Amino acid sequence: MKIEDRKGELVITDFAEQEVYQIASKIEKDGIWFYQKVMEKVKNEYAREILKVLIDEEKKHLKLFEEFLSIAREHGSDDNEDNDLLDSMDYGIFQPFQGMPNIGELIVNTDKALKLAVIAEEKSIKFYSACLGKISSKKTIMGLTAVIEEEKKHKALFEKMRLK
Repeated sequence: MKIEDRKGELVITDFAEQEVYQIASKIEKDGIWFYQKVMEKVKNEYAREILKVLIDEEKKHLKLFEEFLSIAREHGSDDNEDNDLLDSMDYGIFQPFQGMPNIGELIVNTDKALKLAVIAEEKSIKFYSACLGKISSKKTIMGLTAVIEEEKKHKALFEKMRLK
């Protein structure tokens, strides 16, 4: 699968459903880790509570994508090992997901952390939306649509938190 950012829109070629779920699972895992790091920096109790809720939602998204991956594997061959795919993937379009372990060092204040969270949610929404039209299962389409709507709410929450 190849993913390109063309003038702000993600274009996917050589689409492979299993790869989508592997990438989506990685994005959700990175999101959980990132939001936990942000929560360590945020002193505001209201913001901490919101982050706890968002972490729980990201965990639900992760579980959903892992279920989709399991179903896809049952119905087709999986030529790629999870780590091989993710290691060879060009994460350039998924900033700030690239170099997740180092990103904790970049979070020096709450506003910067929240700005990165908004960017991460935007990238997730773009990726999931680009995949939506290529998915075949109605159940998967419904699940992915629900995740996109939740990610939009997450983005709006982070934007609201930045304004406070």
